[in-house]
Amino acid sequence: RVDYFFYIGTYNRNFYLHHGVQKEKLIFMPYAVEPKNKILKEKDKTNNIFFCGKLFDKKNPLDLLIAFSKMQNKNINLLFAGEGSQKDELFNKAKSLNVSSRVKFLGLLNLQELDYWYDKIDLLVLPSGYGETWGLVVNEALEFNNPVIVSNMVGSSLDLCKGNGYIFECNNIKDLTKKLNKIYSLSKKEFHSLRVESANLKQKFSFKSIEENLLILTNSNAVK
Repeated sequence: RVDYFFYIGTYNRNFYLHHGVQKEKLIFMPYAVEPKNKILKEKDKTNNIFFCGKLFDKKNPLDLLIAFSKMQNKNINLLFAGEGSQKDELFNKAKSLNVSSRVKFLGLLNLQELDYWYDKIDLLVLPSGYGETWGLVVNEALEFNNPVIVSNMVGSSLDLCKGNGYIFECNNIKDLTKKLNKIYSLSKKEFHSLRVESANLKQKFSFKSIEENLLILTNSNAVK
């Protein structure tokens, strides 16, 4: 009895197909955020890794902290934006790992503050486990042409991490550390190529894509 189903990404599309929805009824309506219209330009790494979200179990911020402590490059900072039940544990763990001087807790940020930091980072890391159905912070990072590293449990991983970063196995700290080291071993040219791909992806997962697909749908119905 349903004419069309809107899907936000690959996993959502596969869900509908699994339940017998015909391909002709599927319309791409991507998750998107307000466009920032940031001009893509080559830049040096700032040595800032960004985590944005609630500091609690589902997001696995502790995994990121441990992986960060094992990185080869000791001149990098880890920035936590957000609040949550694990904040004290993270603070104490940073001390015990002897990285507290390079770990910053920024607290809960407003939109203007978030924009400021998205513009100052090298990459966003989202290490979430089960229950991260999309991860809109990845879209936000892409708006600033930032590379990303996400776990394979993040709902947007197949769509928003394609040539612009790396997917790692959830809860696999060794794998996450490897991917972090890989980012920071890239040349300036290689790093810029990741930024180019993020810029390309944000064009697809955008309000413009939503508008265009709605117009196609509207026009096709008008013809009928």
